[in-house]
Amino acid sequence: MWGSHWTMAMEKRGIPGVFIVDEPFKADVQITCEKEGMSALRRIVVPHPCGDVDDDQLPGFLDQLVDALTRPLTSEERHPVPKKA
Repeated sequence: MWGSHWTMAMEKRGIPGVFIVDEPFKADVQITCEKEGMSALRRIVVPHPCGDVDDDQLPGFLDQLVDALTRPLTSEERHPVPKKA
């Protein structure tokens, strides 16, 4: 889950970030994001293993990536609140 930590660190510095996560790990990433107070961290879910994604699938993921990086922030994203333990 280090990638999600790095993405959150970028976001906290004002650098837009989107985490790319393999399908089987999306729940783990959500838990990590909630613990760190960024439950709405933008992410793209790709098939597992991501190294086996076909070239014909890439344009769809790129479209999602561009959208996630350019879509205006929601109120939750602008004002993240850590989840209480």
